[in-house]
Amino acid sequence: VFRVRSQIIGFLGEHKIGLEISDTEDAIATFNFLNAEGRYVAAALYPPDDMTVTDAEYGRVMNLLKGWDTLDENPLLMGLNDSINHTEDLVKKLWSGKGDYKAVRDRILASPEEREAMYIEAVEKKKQKKLVDKSEDK
Repeated sequence: VFRVRSQIIGFLGEHKIGLEISDTEDAIATFNFLNAEGRYVAAALYPPDDMTVTDAEYGRVMNLLKGWDTLDENPLLMGLNDSINHTEDLVKKLWSGKGDYKAVRDRILASPEEREAMYIEAVEKKKQKKLVDKSEDK
């Protein structure tokens, strides 16, 4: 904390920007309060000095990064394929047309009782398939 403070306090002082170092919980509450009042507010997260990041974790994060100007879809075509049912649209978008998104949609939109019945049915089908596979192997 002191290392960060010593590096940036001069810059912030020159530009008349206030600095407050807080724990995460306090910082979030302060940020939300100031933001709700319409004030200019920014936050910076500083990891603990003893935090270590493995190469695997670093690589995983680097694969998730995108350029700031990268879009998920063309803004001129956005919404053309949308329907009134936003849940279905979200499932289609997440599924990206791979596999049977309708089965996923039905599972999401089903009531808890229906989901449980579908789960039991799927388990029974797997059991039957295993029995058939075992009988064919003999």
